[in-house]
Amino acid sequence: MEKHVAQIHVGMLLLALCLHLEAAAAGMLRVDGAQDGGGGSGDTISHSLTLVQRLEALLVQGNGSDVSLRVETPSADEMKVIQAHSLVLSLQSPVFEEMLLSRNGSTLVLKESSDCAAVFDDKFIRYLYCGEISLRLDQATPLHKLATKYQVMGLQQGITQYMTQNLARDSSSGHVAGWYEYALQAGDVTLRDSCLQFMAWNLSSVLQSGEWVTISSQLLMSLLQRSDLILQSEMELFAALEAWIIQNEPDGLTAENALRAVRYAMMPPRELFRLQTQSSILARYQESVRDLLYMSYQFHSASPLHMAKYFERELQPLHAQELPVAVVGVALDHQQPHTR
Repeated sequence: MEKHVAQIHVGMLLLALCLHLEAAAAGMLRVDGAQDGGGGSGDTISHSLTLVQRLEALLVQGNGSDVSLRVETPSADEMKVIQAHSLVLSLQSPVFEEMLLSRNGSTLVLKESSDCAAVFDDKFIRYLYCGEISLRLDQATPLHKLATKYQVMGLQQGITQYMTQNLARDSSSGHVAGWYEYALQAGDVTLRDSCLQFMAWNLSSVLQSGEWVTISSQLLMSLLQRSDLILQSEMELFAALEAWIIQNEPDGLTAENALRAVRYAMMPPRELFRLQTQSSILARYQESVRDLLYMSYQFHSASPLHMAKYFERELQPLHAQELPVAVVGVALDHQQPHTR
């Protein structure tokens, strides 16, 4: 009998949470009391914070729990058991609601990746009870995965907003490229486009980050094909591409396309000479960019009238008979303004 009464008490408490969360989702809760005889409106008494604190205590202590969540990782090297309440889970997640309706016992077995398991109880489940969450940059992706998997739309949208607003945050190894790859996989177009634009407009920072050499060839070419890249110089871009190619050893076509995206004409002739004599990557793919190098030398040596011919031909590769026998009159220290 006492157990039955306790369950009723917990159910009423969780029902109050339902009403509170619905009001919070719509905005600030406003209650107008009945007007008194003097025409003034009544005051509002709110204990919503106390209610949330008690529900958090309910989660921590496990009082009145009617379902156990057993969180397992694929390698089975980690397992967590969380005492939870069906009403809260069903209220916040339609996925949990369906799982609870079709369960055979009092335990739900959940298979999660290691990164998701690390934030499951003290971050994700706590959010379901309290409606708030604190997180670090490295916790954003696993929390977004969980919110997406269990269709907790408010949390999913909140994490997406958090990520788009924290693209410029400092991190030791970088995080924007990783967020882009995740957004591409998850189909989050808003996050994907925000990450790609940020990297294009802050490419120097990306090139210097620890995650540069780990980016995919798809992301690399997506960046190189853009016309709004902002970076210090083409030399900086070439050095970063050289490091990426050495680290990843891509197929020949990917490497060639990446190297052809560099605007060699924006490099001083002295640097072009140095690259041809010292760069092992350029030596390996010399034939793939030979036409661009010749045109770059001509860019620095030709008169404006002569250069206009190239623009009329939309900078098509020169034929062998059009290439100069020697580069004459090259101003070795002349630095062309860099634009992208």
